[in-house]
Amino acid sequence: TTGRSLREYAEEKIFWPLGMTSTHFHDDRTQVVKNRVFSYDPGPDGSWRTNYLMNFDKVGDGGLYSSLEDLARWDAAFYEDLLGVPDFAARMYTQGLLSTGDTIAYARGLSVGRRRGLRRVSHGGGLMAFRTMIARYPDHGTSVVTLCNVGTANSGRLSSTVEDILLKDELAELPEAPSQPKQEGMAEETEVVVSDSAIAMLAGTYRSAELGAEWVLEAKDSVLRLHHPNGSILALEARSESLFAARGLELRFVFQDGGVRSFVLGAGRVRNISFDRVQ
Repeated sequence: TTGRSLREYAEEKIFWPLGMTSTHFHDDRTQVVKNRVFSYDPGPDGSWRTNYLMNFDKVGDGGLYSSLEDLARWDAAFYEDLLGVPDFAARMYTQGLLSTGDTIAYARGLSVGRRRGLRRVSHGGGLMAFRTMIARYPDHGTSVVTLCNVGTANSGRLSSTVEDILLKDELAELPEAPSQPKQEGMAEETEVVVSDSAIAMLAGTYRSAELGAEWVLEAKDSVLRLHHPNGSILALEARSESLFAARGLELRFVFQDGGVRSFVLGAGRVRNISFDRVQ
């Protein structure tokens, strides 16, 4: 125990040494933050509406304020010894080990994997209508930081597009050549593409008897959109043909007799909430 708040400790040990003057853990929700950016979702009538919780008080996850420039300074710490921590990057990239002896892709808050033949370390996030992604290629000294403040943004796809441009001469062609086997414990990241007809099949009205709520899914512009009961519209990102996700929500669809019977909702600690298709 340091006897100091997370904000104080992080400022002393991380932010100040790296020159991250626009970064802090927001432990005072009444504080005025210069150049603060709000996030936005499309409304049901096509207009935009603010999606921002002024009283959000989770100081850790979701409570870190920063800027593009400061995140670039943070990223530099993985390439140079800027914090005085021996083997800082290697320790951050240490992947989890299960009791079975298997290595998982997740490290210390980072996903360690391979993309088109290259080692890639990344972490994406979403809160309110913010969408973020930091992707780093340690062996090539290349990183991409993507910050979005609209709920319909696909930060992962935007990041991949920039990565493809920056590393066009190093990335393997798709599909990846068999001569580059996946290393044990390294997850291969691939972009999931779901056909318009498959997305259209998922559209409809679903009801949860447990929650007493109806959710409407719409297929529009090759994207599956959730019309949330609170009035917001969320663009769902395809993880597979049966799994879609957005802003901490996961919808896993259940098929029967060539059609969609239901989906199972997961949202943080809330799991396995069934929504049956009613229309």
